[in-house]
Amino acid sequence: NLANLYNDQGRYDEAEPLYQRSLAIWEKALGPEHPHVATILNNLANLYNHQGRYDQAGPLLQRAVRIITAYPTLLPLQAAIKHHFAWSYARQAHDGMAVFYQKQAVNAIQQLRGQLSDGSKLGQQAFLADKKEVYNDLANLLIQQGRIPEAEQVLAMLKEEEAFTYIRRNPSVGVDQSQLGYTQDEQYAQDKLQALENSIIGVAQERDRLWQLTAPTPQQQERMEELEARLDEHQQKFSALMTELIQYFAQADQQQRTEVTEMDLALLQDTQGLLQKMGAGTVQISTLPTQDTLHLIVTTGQVQVARQVAISAAELNRLITEYRSVLQTPGLDPRATGKRLYDLLIQPIKADLEQAKAQTLMWNQYGSLRYIPMPALYDGQEYLVEHYANVLYTPAARDNLGDPAIANWRVAGMGVSQAHDNDQVGHFSALPYVSAELDGIVKTDATDRIGVIEGSEVLDTRFTKHSLKAVIGQHRHPVLHIASHFNMVPGNDDASFLLLGDGTPLRMSEFNTAYAYNLANIDLLTLSACNTAVTGDGSEIESFAAVAQARGANSVLATLWPVADERSGPGR
Repeated sequence: NLANLYNDQGRYDEAEPLYQRSLAIWEKALGPEHPHVATILNNLANLYNHQGRYDQAGPLLQRAVRIITAYPTLLPLQAAIKHHFAWSYARQAHDGMAVFYQKQAVNAIQQLRGQLSDGSKLGQQAFLADKKEVYNDLANLLIQQGRIPEAEQVLAMLKEEEAFTYIRRNPSVGVDQSQLGYTQDEQYAQDKLQALENSIIGVAQERDRLWQLTAPTPQQQERMEELEARLDEHQQKFSALMTELIQYFAQADQQQRTEVTEMDLALLQDTQGLLQKMGAGTVQISTLPTQDTLHLIVTTGQVQVARQVAISAAELNRLITEYRSVLQTPGLDPRATGKRLYDLLIQPIKADLEQAKAQTLMWNQYGSLRYIPMPALYDGQEYLVEHYANVLYTPAARDNLGDPAIANWRVAGMGVSQAHDNDQVGHFSALPYVSAELDGIVKTDATDRIGVIEGSEVLDTRFTKHSLKAVIGQHRHPVLHIASHFNMVPGNDDASFLLLGDGTPLRMSEFNTAYAYNLANIDLLTLSACNTAVTGDGSEIESFAAVAQARGANSVLATLWPVADERSGPGR
């Protein structure tokens, strides 16, 4: 306790010998594999971290994490140690490892919240009072990396339970039961770690029991030595795995940065010919945020110019997060933040747009800038949409831009209005207004005075994989309107899915690969569901909308956040 006091006061030179003495006492009294030893290791490593002595903190935290592996029920200790482990990695710029272990810390706290006997809001708030740092640190890491949807989910966990269920569209799962998901890279790391942990569960606890014996038999002494050898071997394997995962995340991160920063300028030059065909007034704007600079590339049918704005990726991501938060909060005025983004994105190229006599802006967005609606930018007096038509452009749509418009549209309206609760999808609330939504779009026959486009409706139990494939394959409906729930798990297309009317999921991994979902004959796909234009870390191909365009749809109308209005019910 005295060491903790000195540590909190920044009196590190006085705290360190006390921690070291406590460590020696606990190791002698309880054995080197006891949870109390892990606690002291964590505290001493935390001291080293604050002093920047990461090479000394790392081995202590690795040992502490390995020890607590044998005690999965000690959730507060799990959270504390993994939080400091992540903190250490973050200070050493090992961002992938930092996020991975910070997620584990948050999930441990979430699991503990679910076990609280006091389920009241007051009890939940009191429990979280001294744990907000864990959530905030993870959110900050994710924002710095441009993984804004994940950051928003983390921050939502700190708010009222209603706010979290609004984001997740799952009223049956309280905030105290929810867990953060892993990206595919993180899941790979988790699988490797879990396999190693499974090989040692029970060994440390058996060794601790033998350690407590005052007069062990020769057989017990031999068994204890055998267990200690296994624990030593496990520690070496754990350290090697940490090194391997650091390299794995670094390679994955570098590959992602390379894919984003090495934008294909030849493709932009080829686009000039397409822009010429589209007529005067059409301008493409490519936004490319890098570590310290925002690049704006303006392409017309005749010229291409590049402008630069000095702003760090972390600062830009924070501004984007702030703007999204304001836009989603009724009663808050978005104009001030919209003006700051306007000054970054439009003001530097305003003269170029005026010279080009721009009328339509085709936004080719990279990274986290995909998460904001460009028409809502504000110049101090008017919104951008009052001056220009705005459309989003993706490379997947490039080959379709020159296609002639279809003269006679027919629409297939497909939707889910009923609640569903099963093992495949979890719980999703009813969407009672979907039927009226489809009625307002689809004109089913000559007597229909409500619908506006001729076509057919497919609702609830008739909305299945088979009926969706039939609509796509029959080539009779150039317009496809889908109103349902969409469960978006950033970075994981196996866990992200569209809810079908029979209560089954259409997973993005299947939608992205199955031949039957070729959308080459769909002129317009509208996705009336939550987060269908949102990705995990700004990588375009992951969003439902971008996948649909890659599958051949000419145009896609999608959402940047949860849909939760009077028509759609409590968020879909």
